[in-house]
Amino acid sequence: MADRHQYPSVVQKVANQALNFAFKDYFKRLFNFRKDRDGYWKWFAGNLASGGAAGASSLLLSTLDYARTRLANDAKAAKKGGERQFNGLIDVYRKTMQSDGIAGLYRGFNISCVGIIVYRGLYFGMYDSLKPVILTGKLQDSFFASFALGWVITNGAGLASYPIDTVRRRMMMTSAIRDYLESENPKEATLLYNSILRSGGSRPDNHTYLLLFKVCASLLLNCMDHQIRWHVLLLGFDKDIFVYNAMIYVLFFMGELELSYEAFDEGCVRNLVSWNSLINGYARSGKVRGAIRIYEEMIKEQAKWDEVTMIGVMSSCAQFENFETWEIISSMY
Repeated sequence: MADRHQYPSVVQKVANQALNFAFKDYFKRLFNFRKDRDGYWKWFAGNLASGGAAGASSLLLSTLDYARTRLANDAKAAKKGGERQFNGLIDVYRKTMQSDGIAGLYRGFNISCVGIIVYRGLYFGMYDSLKPVILTGKLQDSFFASFALGWVITNGAGLASYPIDTVRRRMMMTSAIRDYLESENPKEATLLYNSILRSGGSRPDNHTYLLLFKVCASLLLNCMDHQIRWHVLLLGFDKDIFVYNAMIYVLFFMGELELSYEAFDEGCVRNLVSWNSLINGYARSGKVRGAIRIYEEMIKEQAKWDEVTMIGVMSSCAQFENFETWEIISSMY
């Protein structure tokens, strides 16, 4: 028996194709461009526009795409030992409406709209425009020639819209991880992440890692045995200041002081939050010498400080009885 997440996919595909073909000819008649009257390029543009408009009409079913993605991710997480969040298509709609309202069903709608217009515009427009030009003479009634033309155009349209589809899938994945984070079983967000990576799915983005670090901090998961940390470094997201600061904070939160300092020391981006995370992390861990040392490095690099910095440093000075540094800090106010 097919998995339950396949049903929305089947319904969506069948309905999408029906709407595409139904509206394509309608929009073609509406634009009413003719090659002999308006010229080839105007007629060609009309074919592209009618194909894109037909594709856009299929977005009436975009909520099925959202439901299909959520059920597929739910099934992947369940295979890794997690619990199913949804019991079927209707349950996806019900729970999404309860948590986010109707807007929750249209996450990724804008990028989906752009992607489907590009794909269907090229798919229908190129075929309708090239068919009367290429399939002439002996090729006019040739099944293999028609098949070859359709195959080339389908692949070309897919390649042209692939970058947009990648963005859409990443948005869907991040949305699913965010929902798991806010659910009763946030650990399933990490199961979903692992499942997507193993299956060769969409590559995560910086927003995904920010959410995953939040999951690790809330569940004391130690960055999933440092797997997330290594992925961040491998993919270059440590150059994102927000991901970089989140990684430093979570490593300190988990008690990985040396790894946190290593990430800080090797990082190519730093700001006040980075320094404060390190100083206050050392102070909270009772490593007051480390907090004072980081503060001294901060002064040498002429980095700006604020009240949060001073709280961590003065707390460390009081514990370490470093009155010399205390007096220097006090003189700044």
